[in-house]
Amino acid sequence: KALDDRASRYTLALTHDAEKIPSHEDRNPKPFRPSSSRKEVLLAGIPFNVHTASFSLQVHTQQTGAPQVTNHGVFSNVTCGAPSDHARDFGDIFPKPKDPGAQAIGLTCPIGSVSGGLRRLEAKRAELSKHVANLQVTLIMQVGNFFVAERQNKNTINHIPSRHNELQGLRWKVFEAVQSLHHVTWHCAIRRTSCFSQALGTAITSYLASLSDPLKFQSTWPELWAEHGYLLNFEGLLSAAGKELGMIEDASVGISMLRHVSVIIRSDDGQPDEEKIPVVTSPYLKWVRLNAEHSGLAGTTPEYTVEIGVTPGYYEQRIPKALQNGVAVRLYPLLFEVGVDIRQWGANTGEKVKNRLT
Repeated sequence: KALDDRASRYTLALTHDAEKIPSHEDRNPKPFRPSSSRKEVLLAGIPFNVHTASFSLQVHTQQTGAPQVTNHGVFSNVTCGAPSDHARDFGDIFPKPKDPGAQAIGLTCPIGSVSGGLRRLEAKRAELSKHVANLQVTLIMQVGNFFVAERQNKNTINHIPSRHNELQGLRWKVFEAVQSLHHVTWHCAIRRTSCFSQALGTAITSYLASLSDPLKFQSTWPELWAEHGYLLNFEGLLSAAGKELGMIEDASVGISMLRHVSVIIRSDDGQPDEEKIPVVTSPYLKWVRLNAEHSGLAGTTPEYTVEIGVTPGYYEQRIPKALQNGVAVRLYPLLFEVGVDIRQWGANTGEKVKNRLT
């Protein structure tokens, strides 16, 4: 019900009569809000505040007869919120019972606090994995030393008695460390899913927007995309202060995963398929299907293929020949973080000093 109400407000705001208010002065719909204010976990994988815009540059010259208009270029861009999992925040994933609103999980991380965005979380996961391996090696060596000592004392024993406090304590340390590693791994996996889903949605939007540009699909760009791939240039204005650092860490990992994505445009054949996700709000797009191919080797990232079904008429008239017949276009993402000026840094620093003084 809430999603239907918001969709209705969006539709009303985007289809209102132009005579009411000039578009550049229209501040509706109000539900457009910063991505950091979205805390719904079920919506964490949907890209936020995604807008497409095109800027056309034309030169008008007055010569003998009718004026001449020359197209000098069309610049398209997609604005969006950073692909980041705001719903899970950037605090410690091992909350304490005394933390407000926290749900204690009964675990204590042996390497201290684990917080931040994906880059810090995965660095902590690697550190925790190494800690688990060291504990396991220590436990194995201590068990071996115990049996060697018993054999030297002429004692025939085939088990470790429960009264051996040192080995029992080390054994529980291994258990707790392994459980903590599983918890961090699961948290990283869920966060990766959300950030990758947002980055992928934005990337597909950019690719389809480029295909909708007549100057591009009638030029040699499609041949370059088919041969070399589609360049995705992400530019951010985030600083390295506060939660924005976590947003940069999330975005960098989610965007880097796009290196393993290829896109195929297909003509809709009308055949039902459970793996096809229907697109009910577009007159041209019919469905989307995501395929993942695993190499089977541990530590390798799956290769993803996004298939987009379009109407046969749109496929024949608007999809370039170079991109037809199942041609897969590889995505090549780049991320530039411009940051903010010194005034923003001073404001953040001053706020921290103020909080410490109070």
